[in-house]
Amino acid sequence: MKPFGYGRAVAQPLRQLAHRFAFGALMIGAVGLMIATRFDVVPATQLRTTIADAAAPALELFSRPVASLTGLTDRIDDLTNLAAENTRLTEQNERLRHWEQVALRLAAENTALRRQLGVVPDPEQRFLSARILADTGGPFVRTLLISAGARDGMARDGIAVTSAGLVGRVIQVGETSSRLLLLSDLNSRVPVTVETADGTGQRAILAGDNSSRPALAYLPAHALPQVGARVVTSGEGGVFPPGLAVGRVMAIDDGMARVEPFVDWRRLDFVRILLGTEFEPARVPEPSPALPVPPTPAPTSAR
Repeated sequence: MKPFGYGRAVAQPLRQLAHRFAFGALMIGAVGLMIATRFDVVPATQLRTTIADAAAPALELFSRPVASLTGLTDRIDDLTNLAAENTRLTEQNERLRHWEQVALRLAAENTALRRQLGVVPDPEQRFLSARILADTGGPFVRTLLISAGARDGMARDGIAVTSAGLVGRVIQVGETSSRLLLLSDLNSRVPVTVETADGTGQRAILAGDNSSRPALAYLPAHALPQVGARVVTSGEGGVFPPGLAVGRVMAIDDGMARVEPFVDWRRLDFVRILLGTEFEPARVPEPSPALPVPPTPAPTSAR
């Protein structure tokens, strides 16, 4: 009868030999797959696709906890940022409420003073909105094509603006499209006012030169504006309404002031075209009526 440990002693070398054979077979298979993939063998490609399809559900299952953990971390960060954003917006809302009350009070006061002086209110601008279709400019032209024409009520010399400020004016009107001349174009001339600290302002002409920063022409040489000064339309000539935001003085090069426009023409999607005026009195809040002063009682004589 063979001892009990004899079977274990025989099985252990066989197990080690099987492990070595399996390791070698796996190495040969891996190298074979690499070579087959390198030469784009069809069976190998199909095998790789089959393995990927079979492993996809398992990979998706294992990736869900990681994705959940990542989503939870992002959610915590969002909540933290949300609290800070809420605080900032609350403070901003309070400031806006204050300025809203100031604006309403000034509007009411302005209305009362205009009525006392008999000032005729300015007519409101008619407008329409259009989409930017294409930038048709070249090395020497700065124009945009918009999706509104004569059938939409477009008119030549319409003024193109956005919420940021002045874009340019309409120079050509078709049936279904129109062409805008940008402020930076060599043919663009816009009468402007450079705002000053004393409120008087300096009159000038914003002259395009096909660069990103038009120049201020016809300024006195001894009265160059300060860098950072705001530039608005002056209304002279009757083409551009007064007070439209244009840009800021950003540099003084060789005695020439350069203006950085408020509008970035490279990111425009829509523009608003001002088409003239129609009379409609501005609707502003009425001033609060003054309270009647009670009459002062006459003094009574003492008896």
